Parts: sequence; structure tokens; C-alpha cells
Amino acid sequence: NPKTIVEGSEYLFDVWENLAFVFTKDNYKYSLKNINLNIKTNSFVSKISKDSIFTFNMNNVEKIVINNKVYKNVFSQDGKKICEVLYDSDNFSILKSFSLQRVEASPNPMVNQKNDRIIRKKTFYLLKDDSFRKFRLRKRKVLKLIDESLLDEVKSYVKKNKLSFRKEIDLKQILNYYNGLL
Repeated sequence: NPKTIVEGSEYLFDVWENLAFVFTKDNYKYSLKNINLNIKTNSFVSKISKDSIFTFNMNNVEKIVINNKVYKNVFSQDGKKICEVLYDSDNFSILKSFSLQRVEASPNPMVNQKNDRIIRKKTFYLLKDDSFRKFRLRKRKVLKLIDESLLDEVKSYVKKNKLSFRKEIDLKQILNYYNGLL
């Protein structure tokens, strides 16, 4: 059989030119212009030259900010995960993790899928009271996290601005508004 072509990438970003700041646990800050997240190996990598890649050791890294998005190393029951921080407060944090799924090509010409594809998947997690569990972006689940005394005010803000609890950008806006009320 001929070698199948694979569409997609195991990297989070399609381009390597990403402005990044690496914050270490020793209070040092480094700046990079070519960084990416390898989802398959769950590690940050930087392209040194055309054929050389440097892999970061995340043991001494506090966080990495890439294109104004914060990424942290989180330890869970499944092991170490690199997650994007959607919201972070003293009470809880909402994180987004990434994984890959490979869809095999079909030999049937009627299906119109000649090549294998790599699909990036995302999973949301709630980090609260040292428990790390899956979290679905649903109105009911998000409202359970909000203080009951501020619930009506947050609901009216969501309705007034026509925000959705399922969209990440809207969820950030809702939770930042809630954080401002505290």
C-alpha cells in the first residue's frame, strides 16, 4: 500500500511566529518569538533552526503566556497536563486541555476522504479545592460556581449583553464581570 498523507498537525498553533513570555519559579522572565505546543508529547517546543526543535522542561516553569493566553502545567490523576487558563481566581479555575484524534482515510471513493486527518480536541476542566475534574460549559454548571448573592446581577448582565455560557470568550467576560463584583 502507498503511504497515506496525513492532514493536520500535532501542534496547537498553525504558525510558529508566536510571541511568548516564559515565567520560571525562580522569578525569571524570558521572551521568545517562535514557540508552539506539541499536543502529542504535551510539551512546549521552540524552533531553533529549520530542522532543530528545543523542548522545554516544565518542572521549573510557573507559566507561559503565548499571544496573551496563559498556559500552566497542571498535575491530575491522569498525570501532567498543559492547560490554557480561561479563568483563574482564589475560589476556582477553569482550564482547557488539548488532545489529538486521528481519523483514518476511507478506501471507499464515495466517502470522499482520501487522506488521514489529525483533529485537535479540547476538554474543559474545573480546578476547585484541589480537585481536578472535567467541566462542561453549560449555564447551570457555571451558575453553580457563582455566589448566590450575586447570581441575579450576573444573570441580568448576561441577558443585557446577550452572552452565551458555551462560548469561551463570553464565559471569560461573564466570569471577569463576576470577579469585579467580589
